Amino acid sequence: MEKPHRKCKCPRKDSTPINVPIIWIIGGPGSGELIRAAIAQNRPEDNTLVQTVKAGKLVPSEYILKLIKKEILKQLKDAKGFLIDGYPRERDQGILFEKTIGPVDLIIFFEASVDTLKTRILQRAQTSGRLDDNEETLQKRLETYFNLKDDLIEAFRRKMKIIDANGTPEDIFKESHVH
Repeated sequence: MEKPHRKCKCPRKDSTPINVPIIWIIGGPGSGELIRAAIAQNRPEDNTLVQTVKAGKLVPSEYILKLIKKEILKQLKDAKGFLIDGYPRERDQGILFEKTIGPVDLIIFFEASVDTLKTRILQRAQTSGRLDDNEETLQKRLETYFNLKDDLIEAFRRKMKIIDANGTPEDIFKESHVH
C-alpha cells in the first residue's frame, strides 16, 4: 500500500509543494552529475567550483542546493519521486536540504571500507576523465568523507537503511532488495 505523502511545511522561498517521495542515495565520495554538468558548461563564475572539486573539498551547500532545487522544480510536474544521489555529504547539508527543499522520506547509505572505496574510484579514474578521480584528490575526499559520515548517520539514522557495500555488485544489489 502506498503511503500518503505529506505536503512540506518547510520555510522555503519558493512555495511550490513537493508532494512526492524524496530518497537520498549516499555513500563514498564523488562529485555528482549536477556538479559535473555545471563544470562542463565552463562558465567563468564556476571557476571556484572547478578549484573546489580539484582540491577534493565539499562544494558549498548553498550552491548544491540551488542546483538540486532547480532540477527538482524542473521535473516536479511529471515526477513520482526523486532519488538524490550523492547528497548530502554531511549533517548540516541534510538539515539545510530539509529546511529549504523538503523532508527526505528514506536514505539508503552504502557503507564501504576505505580500501574498497579507493579501489573502485581508482578503477573508475582509468576511464572517467573526472577532475576529482586522481590519487591526491581522492585522499582528501576520503578524509573528508570519513570525518563527516558518522555525524550524518547519527542525525538521520531513523530514516536510514545502511547497506554493506564492500561486496560484489551482485551481493550489494541483493542486499539492497532486502531493505
